[in-house]
Amino acid sequence: WVPDYLVGAQSAEIIAVVQVNPVPDNYNTMWQFGEGSGSGYFMNSGDNITYRYDDFGTSDTTFYPAQPIQETSQFFFYNVSVSQGSWVERFNGMEINNRVGEDVTFQSSPSIGAMNGSIAEMIIYNRVLTTQERGTVNSYLMAKYALPGITVPPAPTNLTAMASSPTSVVLTWAG
Repeated sequence: WVPDYLVGAQSAEIIAVVQVNPVPDNYNTMWQFGEGSGSGYFMNSGDNITYRYDDFGTSDTTFYPAQPIQETSQFFFYNVSVSQGSWVERFNGMEINNRVGEDVTFQSSPSIGAMNGSIAEMIIYNRVLTTQERGTVNSYLMAKYALPGITVPPAPTNLTAMASSPTSVVLTWAG
């Protein structure tokens, strides 16, 4: 079960540490938060190419050629941010795709899919992070999972946390 707290959100971001097995199943879905086909990998037996699709916060299910299997068969950072008119996808911190003109829509019954691989951790925000905030989250995940080959910015300084509700914390920092 996944809570539906993004319903009605005007923006959001998801950062996950993911691993996809070398030969994905047909429609190997990681999760479904948008109104399309979810987010995952698809092996086209006709051309033997693996494609990736993601509808996070939208109804768009555009397919893109996936990163090389050797890069996805080990854990990696996968990140998507969406706001009115903008959808951005990142792989190991680098922007790989963006779409403009997107309407933001989240479904009322999101789910974690059946995937041929693993999701070590996923963090979902009800807004788009700044570049600095995203770098800090990536630094935290890099340190936690010791992922190879990912450039991490310097650690923040003067970090403070303040509870804003029983289920939310506001973080501020310098650096």
